[in-house]
Amino acid sequence: MKLRTYFKTSLADTVTPLGMYLRIRDKFPGSILLESTDSHAQEHCMTFIAIEPIAGFQAEGLQVTNWTVEDAATVRNFDHGSEVLSAFAEFTEKFEVLAEPELPKQIANGFFGYAGFNAVQYFEDIAFDSPYDSERCIPDLCYQMYRYVIAVDHFRHRRYIAINTDEPQEAAFDEIQKLEQMLSAGDVLKTRFSLDGTEVSNMTDEQHEAMIVKCKEHIARGDIFQIVPSRRFTQKYQGDDMLVYRVLRSINPSPYLFYFDYGSFRLIGSSPEAELITANGKAM
Repeated sequence: MKLRTYFKTSLADTVTPLGMYLRIRDKFPGSILLESTDSHAQEHCMTFIAIEPIAGFQAEGLQVTNWTVEDAATVRNFDHGSEVLSAFAEFTEKFEVLAEPELPKQIANGFFGYAGFNAVQYFEDIAFDSPYDSERCIPDLCYQMYRYVIAVDHFRHRRYIAINTDEPQEAAFDEIQKLEQMLSAGDVLKTRFSLDGTEVSNMTDEQHEAMIVKCKEHIARGDIFQIVPSRRFTQKYQGDDMLVYRVLRSINPSPYLFYFDYGSFRLIGSSPEAELITANGKAM
């Protein structure tokens, strides 16, 4: 798929990225927000809003699904995790995106997504008893190409609206102008959120403490150099979980916050680490 990236630049000192996202999320379901609250650093000062997915790749254990707006979804099953990673590379290589050199490198392309904990089986020679955790009911790896990418440079107070398209330049800028109007038009709807019942965990306090003791034993023996003992909590709710994200960003402001809306599920969090940074074809 050959695409070209056109973009428009403007000042971004009178609007907030969250306000822009709230204005477009109902018009463009499946939009995602990667937000930075750091306005003093040049390296980690970008917020991204990715809108209207046009292609996607996801893996659930050793089963892979990929699709584009031009082709129906295809499903494949593999025997080894490394094959999933090869399939992902094969999928991304189908896209040829030409961007103007003035466009910041972080904005060009348009692929955004996540890799969950169980995605380690795609990168390392590790086999789980069950390749897919069906209890969570979300993909282990999910990346999508988006038609629009809005990027806000907090350090320079600058906004970029980019479009990945095969349309002529004039039509592309017409689409950018329409989106630009949506970002500043109308009020943000007020929503509600409430808890439903009490939270539950996948283990007891005693089980969690025993796991920590076992981790310490592995550390003392020198078996491991890093470990994160984790515990899952589940809480039913009613209303708009965007309010949870807004509270989280207030309690724990970070250079890395995210609100990923995938329709049937959403990912909300603060302070993820960059998996990989590349520049000029080199991994850093």
